[in-house]
Amino acid sequence: AGQSLTQDLVVEACNHTLRGMVMDAAGNPAVGASVSVTRRMSEGSYARSYGDVVTDATGAFVVTGLPVGDYMVHASTPTGAASAKATLDASVNLTLAPLGKLSGTITGAKRRLRVSISSDELDVHRSEDFYATNGAFVVSGLPAGTYEVVVNVDAYGVLVGVRPLELEAPGDLR
Repeated sequence: AGQSLTQDLVVEACNHTLRGMVMDAAGNPAVGASVSVTRRMSEGSYARSYGDVVTDATGAFVVTGLPVGDYMVHASTPTGAASAKATLDASVNLTLAPLGKLSGTITGAKRRLRVSISSDELDVHRSEDFYATNGAFVVSGLPAGTYEVVVNVDAYGVLVGVRPLELEAPGDLR
């Protein structure tokens, strides 16, 4: 009672813009491509998402209301994806590359299999569970790049392996 607390708050001005074009592999506008913008919050971490937009009839997109920072722009369609670092108030052009998949079989996995893949370079982090597949798995919709793969077997969380894998799209990594 009778005590007060003073706290300094920093309010960021959100008056910057990212704009650009998304093209398919043939150089045509990628109409209706999903575009997301993430802000780098710390070294190697793009944790804050700003705006999910869709490209227009010319493949163009605009994301407004961004604070100062380092950004990564991701564009995707059901058949292709691209990512690039972006500079505020500048234009970024992305060309979609075909997507690949990671598949394989883990010997001894009987009930549940969790496959976690990550690429800090591409800002891709996914985990998928597979049940009653006798260890077989397929993770689809991956852009080309280097991934770290972690496999947990059954309900016990047994770590099977971690290693960098190179996925060259289009294609499969087994």
